[in-house]
Amino acid sequence: MRVRPADELEYLSQQLAKVQAFAELLRVQTHDYSNKLNTIGALIQMGELDKAIELIGQESQGSQAQIESLLTHIQEPVIAGLLLGKYHKAREVNVSVELNNDSLLCSIERKELLERMVSILGNLIDNAIEAVQQVQHLRLPRVLVTIDETAQNIIFDVEDSGIGLGADKAAIFTPQYSSKTGAQHGVGLYLVKTHLESCGGTLELGESDLGGARITVYIPKKHVKGTSHGVFSNHC
Repeated sequence: MRVRPADELEYLSQQLAKVQAFAELLRVQTHDYSNKLNTIGALIQMGELDKAIELIGQESQGSQAQIESLLTHIQEPVIAGLLLGKYHKAREVNVSVELNNDSLLCSIERKELLERMVSILGNLIDNAIEAVQQVQHLRLPRVLVTIDETAQNIIFDVEDSGIGLGADKAAIFTPQYSSKTGAQHGVGLYLVKTHLESCGGTLELGESDLGGARITVYIPKKHVKGTSHGVFSNHC
């Protein structure tokens, strides 16, 4: 029996995660467009051709405008694609995912850095979407994403209108922690922490003006070793 090296297993795991994410995006988009096609088909059957044509035009213009706006702020196609996928996934469960208009990100050359960014941002947004679903009966479920960069760091800031972090903020980054039900809950934020530890990144935890949690992560553009102080800043 052949034993695969740890780095090869990690690479295969990352590739599998990408395939699963792509499959989920296709599933969400198929569901979304199936509803729209059914509506268009019904309008045609009822003889409402003008309304059917109008709906087709609105969908085409809306999607194109959204993509153009996204690429204006986010010049890295992989991150732009990730955000678009999360937007569609959230809309399926009646959650609004928004990109702050002040966001800005240039193209990323380093493959290793880009893969780390995809995992961190994807898990942060997924966690926020799950959090706001618990309070949909109290307030509008919103997730606000801000992306920025400095000469040293890529910065992701994710806010939500969920239930907040609670007293023991650091506990949410342990793999056993969960404020929700389900086997996979609690794993995403643990992966965020693991990525930051491996590259010397840091994070800040706080309260959002939306009413829930706010998590800000700083990912070094150049790989540095993690410090003995861990990933949490002095503000946490």
